[in-house]
Amino acid sequence: MKPERKLSFRQQTNEEQQARVAETANTVENAKEFNSAEELLRYDAAQTPVPAAIAQRLAASTQVESANKNAGKPDPGPWWKRFLR
Repeated sequence: MKPERKLSFRQQTNEEQQARVAETANTVENAKEFNSAEELLRYDAAQTPVPAAIAQRLAASTQVESANKNAGKPDPGPWWKRFLR
């Protein structure tokens, strides 16, 4: 049986610091820089899949909107104007 090697406080701190530096270096390698918030949002949207339920609701909504425009129905206008009528 090997005797356990006890680390001094300074050695423990150095090992912890080296682990943090290695983790930070790994994070910096994977980091991306964006010129604007819109660019960040576009990148995030491209990386995030849309849930199936939301995709179905969106498709149904756009079909209703296009059917209303093709049927010659007038645009109802902003919601706040309809609310104030």
